[in-house]
Amino acid sequence: MTVQVGDATGRIVAEAVRLHEERAGAPIDEAHAWRQGRDTDGPLEARILARAIATRLGQQVAGSVERLRGVAGGATLVAAALAAVSGMAAAGVVFGAAATGPAGQLNIFWVLSSLLGLQTLLLLAWFVFMVLPRARGGVLGQALISVTASLAQRANRDGVHALGVVALLGWLGRTGSARWAAGMFTHLLWAAFGLGALLMSMLALTFRQYDFVWGTTLLGEASFVTLVGGLAALPAALGLEVPDASLVTASRIGIESMPEGRRAWSTLLLVSLLAYGVLPRLLLAAWCRWRLGRRLRATGLDLQAPGYQRLAPRLMPASAALGVVDPAPPGAGPGAAGGGRRVEGDGPVVLVWLELEEGCAERLARLADARVEVWGRVDDRRALARLLAELPGRSPPPALVVVVSSLLRTPDRHAVALLSQVRAATLAPVWLSLTGAERAGALGIDASARALAWQAMARQAGIDEAVVETADASARARLEGLFARLAEEAGHGR
Repeated sequence: MTVQVGDATGRIVAEAVRLHEERAGAPIDEAHAWRQGRDTDGPLEARILARAIATRLGQQVAGSVERLRGVAGGATLVAAALAAVSGMAAAGVVFGAAATGPAGQLNIFWVLSSLLGLQTLLLLAWFVFMVLPRARGGVLGQALISVTASLAQRANRDGVHALGVVALLGWLGRTGSARWAAGMFTHLLWAAFGLGALLMSMLALTFRQYDFVWGTTLLGEASFVTLVGGLAALPAALGLEVPDASLVTASRIGIESMPEGRRAWSTLLLVSLLAYGVLPRLLLAAWCRWRLGRRLRATGLDLQAPGYQRLAPRLMPASAALGVVDPAPPGAGPGAAGGGRRVEGDGPVVLVWLELEEGCAERLARLADARVEVWGRVDDRRALARLLAELPGRSPPPALVVVVSSLLRTPDRHAVALLSQVRAATLAPVWLSLTGAERAGALGIDASARALAWQAMARQAGIDEAVVETADASARARLEGLFARLAEEAGHGR
């Protein structure tokens, strides 16, 4: 299927891919997807969306979201049908119970309060609660969304479909759209209930004769005349026949009924069910649908999420990702050959890294001691700028700068620029340590080819040494070879 970068489905796909990558601890390494993201014009979000949609997982999730919409549509139709049947049953019970005698008399206010009273109170409560910032949109809508998600997961038990459901529900929650979706479904179900009640009322009034009456113990006739006048204002404005004050007075229980008023009372009953029960719910459902679409279109991805932050250096051009930096000294820019710098002095080893798989950065951080100064991650604009500013003035100057990167990451222009700038900022040798060979092999990545690509890029950036550390048991094992080389070069220097 075709997914547009800017639509809601594209953002749900991107969220699903992010969730998968955060669980896996590394981005999906599909060259065509990275290329699609980098070739897309526009800001970072557009590139992230294009890359996510281009992945194999993204296409699967997009199909899953479409199937989920189909399940949601089917569940809504079934729920609406059940609501309509419930409305018909409620009207049937009310008409049967409200008949006060063999003459077929109906207490008009009992019928209206039974069919409209509860849902009118719930509608007023909905308006009140929707003012609150954490309103959920309606119990019926929430239940329908939960049932739909459960049905979708039961019908498709594969992990991709479950991921799509989680991403969709998470996206609705993060954008604040969940309450508008729940509100839309709630009003649709109540509208279906009202239509069922209206249909049963029409059938009952068509095939059975009723006389409409009313009665009261506490209130006076004037109150009922006013109440009926208010209910009849809308149908009267439409030119329909409605009860007037004399008919209302003559319809009180205990007074001989006026058969000629049956049509007026029937019109009032049916129009009240339509105008005060069905139409408000349909209009509110349409309004909630409009608010839902507006929220989904207006809310972008949370680009501060770690899963998206790690993609930025590889999707944005180096100039956009890093900003304007001081030009490198002559001969130290990209493409310059390494100067064969040797380890000199007794300064510390400065350890920095690019984005790594989950857990690796924490293990590297534990290497800090008198010999190793752990600086941390540098593949974002602010961290790199701080490193470039501090390296030239360090005292004592570092004996070696080690940049650690993972073979799960594809070398790109951003990495070339970063390594070039790090080397230009210090007189110490700069080594590149490549980790994750075993993990790359397990994921089907050609670790040897990836290592060759990194080493070629390191030569382009002027890096003094590029070492592939294959031991994957611990960070100390990864860098053991580097420390051995450091000791050897230090001995030669003395």
